[in-house]
Amino acid sequence: MTLTGHSARTLSGYVESLLDYPRWVIERDVDFTECHYQGTYTASAERCTSCLFGEACRWLNLAHAPASIDEPLPELIAALKTAADYLQSNYSENHERGCTCETCLWLRQARRFLHSH
Repeated sequence: MTLTGHSARTLSGYVESLLDYPRWVIERDVDFTECHYQGTYTASAERCTSCLFGEACRWLNLAHAPASIDEPLPELIAALKTAADYLQSNYSENHERGCTCETCLWLRQARRFLHSH
């Protein structure tokens, strides 16, 4: 498999390009100002597990950097599913079925891909 920047010449490359949008949204939303761990999610820490941004922070730590060519496709797909679930639960509840905002468009694209794979 070959990743060529953000182009989607492979399935892995396509999923990686899909992950760019949720990375941007979640990084924008998570406030690390008061974070005791400087944004490094620690599953064993009560502060992380009870933090308002806990799940988003955990996901960012797993999917923060773009994938390498060695990143297994199943792991990328799992990250995509987690990101889609997060955005669905946090951003689309007040949107109608045909909404054309960036998040809803991304969610439809991600869900179509996940459904087909």
